[in-house]
Amino acid sequence: MAGAWRGQLAAQFGLGGVVSAEDFARLSQHPQTGDQLVRQRGSYEYQDAEGKTIKTMEHRAGWNATFSAPKSVSLTATRLVILVAQQFTAAGPSCGSTKRNGTAMQTL
Repeated sequence: MAGAWRGQLAAQFGLGGVVSAEDFARLSQHPQTGDQLVRQRGSYEYQDAEGKTIKTMEHRAGWNATFSAPKSVSLTATRLVILVAQQFTAAGPSCGSTKRNGTAMQTL
């Protein structure tokens, strides 16, 4: 899966289009010196204080991004769920019966 350069900062740095493997590899390097900023490290085993063998995970450099909807979206969705529940409650038995399906209720 290929990434793409996006946003105002990418435009300011003259970045656009698909992120190449070379570009991605350079993200962990100092922009002026080219020094590696984060070292990759393979997994290894060690003994803890109780003598239990612990195997670490392989360490790889990476980036994490979180995208969150504005609070207004959450409030709108919550209100919508409440309105739908009120409609089903108001309709009463004419909506059909319910039966337990696993841990959720299913309307037939």
